[in-house]
This record gives sequence, structure tokens and C-alpha cells, in this order.
Amino acid sequence: KLLMLQNGFTGGIPASYGNCTSLTRLRVCNNSLSGEVPSGIWGLPKVTIIDLNLNQFEGPVAPSIGDAKSLAQLLLANNQFSGELPQRISEAASLVKIDITSNKLSEEIPATIGNLKKLSYLSFGI
Repeated sequence: KLLMLQNGFTGGIPASYGNCTSLTRLRVCNNSLSGEVPSGIWGLPKVTIIDLNLNQFEGPVAPSIGDAKSLAQLLLANNQFSGELPQRISEAASLVKIDITSNKLSEEIPATIGNLKKLSYLSFGI
């Protein structure tokens, strides 16, 4: 587990965290973290929660999100993420909750998201 909640941390997530294949929870919400999330983070095979809410992250959600087979919660609200959610998000079949509100992401949700049979919560927009 990597928990850094409400600590006022600044800077970015080190690229080496994308190599933590045994990581099960990445929760760094409510800090002042910024920059792009290393692409390896998105596809960690055992991660169940990616909680990046309330930071200043930017850039895209990498297509490798489809490799996160254990991911149940993707919480990205209140950041500066941009671009579109990748079509491969539907390959993260364990997703139950997605919150991407208050970002710069395209308002077009991939049609493949309908393939997420466990998804019970989807929040996007302003």
C-alpha cells in the first residue's frame, strides 16, 4: 500500500513506482502533487485502488489502464487530466467505481465502458 493522504506533498510520482508490481493500493489524494502520472502506474497488475483525487496531475490516462486487471476504483477527480479515456479501460474488468469529475478530459466516454459488467458508479463532468 502507498498511502499519502492530506499531507501537503508537492512534486510528482516517481517513475519507479510504476515498477511496484505488488502494490495493491495507490492513494495519494488531497495533496499538491503535479505533473504526469508515470505510465507504469496505470497498468499495475495487483492495484485495486488508484486514488489521485484533489491534486494537480495533468496529461492523459495511459492505455495501459487496460492491464490493471484487479483495479476496482479509479478516482481522478479534481485534477487537470486531459485527453480521452482510453478504449482499453474496458479491459480493466474489475472496475466498480470511476470518478473523473472536474478535469479537462473529453466528455466523450468510450463506448467500450459498457462492457464493464461490475461498474456501478460513473461520475464525470464539471
